[in-house]
Amino acid sequence: MPDPRPRSTLRLCRGLALALALLSAAPALARDHYVAPPGAARGPGSGQPDSPWTSLWAALNSAEVRGGDRILLLPGTYGRVALQAPGFVPPLRILPAEPGTVHMDALRIDRGSGLTFTGLRLWPRAPGGLPPALVQAARGTARIRLEALELRGSPDAPSAYLGWGLEDWTRNWAPNGVLLRGAESGLFDSRLTGTNFGLTLEGDGATAHGNRIYGFSGDAIRVLGDGSRVEDNEIGNCIKINDNHDDGIQSWANKPGDGQRQPVRDLVLARNTILEWTGPQDHPLRCVLQGIGLFDGAFDGLRIENNIISVSAYHGIAVYGGRGVTILNNTVVHARGTPGTTHPWILVQDKKDGAPAHDVRIAGNVAAGLISRMAQESPLMTPRGNMILRQPIRLFPRLLEGDFRSVAPDNPLVDRADPSLAPPRDRFGTARPKGHLPDLGAIEWQ
Repeated sequence: MPDPRPRSTLRLCRGLALALALLSAAPALARDHYVAPPGAARGPGSGQPDSPWTSLWAALNSAEVRGGDRILLLPGTYGRVALQAPGFVPPLRILPAEPGTVHMDALRIDRGSGLTFTGLRLWPRAPGGLPPALVQAARGTARIRLEALELRGSPDAPSAYLGWGLEDWTRNWAPNGVLLRGAESGLFDSRLTGTNFGLTLEGDGATAHGNRIYGFSGDAIRVLGDGSRVEDNEIGNCIKINDNHDDGIQSWANKPGDGQRQPVRDLVLARNTILEWTGPQDHPLRCVLQGIGLFDGAFDGLRIENNIISVSAYHGIAVYGGRGVTILNNTVVHARGTPGTTHPWILVQDKKDGAPAHDVRIAGNVAAGLISRMAQESPLMTPRGNMILRQPIRLFPRLLEGDFRSVAPDNPLVDRADPSLAPPRDRFGTARPKGHLPDLGAIEWQ
């Protein structure tokens, strides 16, 4: 027998039934839990504002904390924090109860997944006896997300590191910054100042986005996992303390395979700025920096685009063993503005063991040199719309200050790039083209 109720009433009833079903299946509402710094609370605590947990470890391993909750850290210094935690889905957020009030000497995550740390301040309080890294997450961790961190090699590193001597860099201060060894982990919108190696990402699906790394004495960023992305970062002021060949961004194949290392797959390096130096030109510890160094491939499905690279080493961008590579609209110049040099260059070549590179596309770039050392030249390797720039300071008069937005009035880069290959936006997010055609290099000009 047909239902005698009007159709609108039937739709309303069914909608209410669906809503009730969804509500009954939904998890409990997310909750806030509170943690006090060492020595600031009595008793075991219950996570309430007036009875906070006495340690972050206790909070993470309690039955009260669930995925989607927040752990709010009360103001204070927490020392060196070591954690073993379960997995959280959705992620658990850990952040200061009041912005800018939580300090740690170091943070080590030995086990756990689905942890997001926001707004922490980390640095050693005294010279010597430094941790291996200010933040490190072990292999087997996953989905460790670090956001808006302030990481320093000393309490006053932002104002002090340019005045450090060799002993300060090698013994007193400057630990490594961040080491994330698990999958789907990353550092976002953070600042690292006065570190040894800045950021190392070892796991697959890792991300470095929107970070500022200044004053480093090793490599600024190392990224080793498949499907990783290094985007919108600013790197500057490399310090020379040893024989390490310092790189702005470095990767290499390190996963074992059948008799050889597996390739790094689908790595994206986009919209980064790498400045060898913006400090005093006569600084005694100024290094000679390599830009993007990918020397021990293979690299499959690699994309390098819209990067500004100002270095004085030979390698501006170097890819050994690239297969299916695009290098598009990068600006690569000599950091000292030296006229007439043929470096820094963009280089692609076969692997060191002779395995061929192939399917390489280079277009829309500005550099002091373009070099191919491939046994099997790819038709895509033929430079399309690239420019060799041997007088960089004429085009960029404020190059020594790291300013690439100031350009000579007779800019030769405008409307010169191939529209079928240029990325849709430039280093700073400006849509291409602004004129008739896209411009060469990483910046789309007015």
